[in-house]
This record gives sequence, structure tokens and C-alpha cells, in this order.
Amino acid sequence: MIEKMKAMEAATTKGTWWVVDGGAHWNNPSITNFSIAWSPDAELVADTVYTRADADFLVAMKELTPELLALWEAVKKQQSAPDCHSTTLRKAFDALEKKAASMDA
Repeated sequence: MIEKMKAMEAATTKGTWWVVDGGAHWNNPSITNFSIAWSPDAELVADTVYTRADADFLVAMKELTPELLALWEAVKKQQSAPDCHSTTLRKAFDALEKKAASMDA
């Protein structure tokens, strides 16, 4: 799953993403529309995101993914080492592996 996630991350639109408050949705003015932009001229990665929380989460995950994948790999290597005594780290790793397996199914 780590390699699959690395490939997905590598294929994403490059650059820094940010949230754009688009105001009223073009097709349904009763809802607020957010977008995710990435380029100096504000080209969009995602045109319609319905909540600010969702948009913020997507941008944060884009930014955090390389570090999370590096951490995942480091934990995976460490968990098999004989001197790995951190049960909290092990539980976190097991939960991450379980979640990844369910996403991969």
C-alpha cells in the first residue's frame, strides 16, 4: 500500500494547493462553493468542494502526504527491529496498516 500511495501522490498536480472561497455555487446559489487552486493564475484542482472543512482537509493531506508516507515507512522498518519497545508506536502502526488494508480491498 505504501508504494501505491507514493505513486498516487507522485501523480497529483504539482505545486502548493490552497482553498478558494468561490461564494455561491454557479448551479445552486443556495450553497457556498469552495475550490482548490494550485497555480499562480489559480487554475483549479477541484472546482466544487461543498464545505470549507473538506477543502482544508484535502489541501492539508496534499501537503502532509510525503511526510506521512516517510513516517509510515520508517515505522514499518522499525517495528520489525528487536529493540522496538514502543507499544504506542506499534498500535499506531497496526491501525495504519489495518486502515490501508481495508482501503486496498
